[in-house]
Amino acid sequence: MDYYQRCEWAFAQQGISSAEKFILVAMAKRAGNDLAEYYQSIASLSEETALNRKTAIKSLKALSESGFISDTGKRVGDTKQVVVYQINGIFEMIKKSKSDDLSSTKNGTIPKSEQFQLPPETVPNLRGNSPKFGTRN
Repeated sequence: MDYYQRCEWAFAQQGISSAEKFILVAMAKRAGNDLAEYYQSIASLSEETALNRKTAIKSLKALSESGFISDTGKRVGDTKQVVVYQINGIFEMIKKSKSDDLSSTKNGTIPKSEQFQLPPETVPNLRGNSPKFGTRN
């Protein structure tokens, strides 16, 4: 699943505050492709989302309690204090999209009605406009 699909999933979630949704979008943006795992320090997350540190912590707790994210038990960073979360809804969407991709006959083709081509243009006649002594760089 690519970045765009993960962010679309996060934007589509309902029943959460705007701060929680923004945190979820930031998490989806940085989540790994296969495991939907995410880790980022609170300071970095607060800076990226322009949310107060306490708001970011509160939003992570609310997202965890509502089941959108869960603590994997892993810790990363120099001090092993950065929590690794799993984004739960994305994991199911990844499995679904992989199975859909295998059974799909469409490979992202654009319908004829949506295709656009520029009309062919003629090359301008520049014979009378060339300099006598060449161009200067």
